[in-house]
Amino acid sequence: MEKSFSKSLERKVAYGTATVSIKVHIYKFATKNWEGYELSDDEIHESVKYTLISDEGKKIEESPYLQLLEYNFINDKTFDHYDVSPEEKMVRLGNSYSVGEEKYDTIMQAVKEMKDEINKELGLKTEAEKVEDARLKKEKEDCDWAQRIIKEAETEGIDKLMTVEQIQKWRISYNNMMNEGGEGYIPERTSQEEYQRALEILGR
Repeated sequence: MEKSFSKSLERKVAYGTATVSIKVHIYKFATKNWEGYELSDDEIHESVKYTLISDEGKKIEESPYLQLLEYNFINDKTFDHYDVSPEEKMVRLGNSYSVGEEKYDTIMQAVKEMKDEINKELGLKTEAEKVEDARLKKEKEDCDWAQRIIKEAETEGIDKLMTVEQIQKWRISYNNMMNEGGEGYIPERTSQEEYQRALEILGR
């Protein structure tokens, strides 16, 4: 893979009677050391810019921010201001608001397709492959954690494991006795809940 690259795609999608122009940019920087050799930061950057265009072709809003809003205690005033039912969902593009979850879904699907197209051209992983990599990484981390917890539990003695609540009380008692209630070392203990969760993860 090249130490630096830059690729952009732009696409327009319908947004009610208006249009949203989406620009996806994927790039990677490469700097040079004092000898003139390129040094890559190994981090791939992505940016998305949304431009809301009226049916007359005038730019209404331009922003990197797109959100799907649900009615709750945070957004209730916005819904009330635009007289939108709590059962509906709103889309926020910069400081512009619209109603309809399907608008958000259409834009996000276009973004995904554009990223996949760029990634494929650059020889990078698609969004689906990135999600799968993240899932496998999380699965391995969970298994490693579960194996460690089971090993610690067996070392402590399965029949001697305490609940989370019991451990909290034990920690206070230990700290009062060994550290005179101040700050000091308190041994880690494995709880019954952690042990049961570890068994579930490993399918035991």
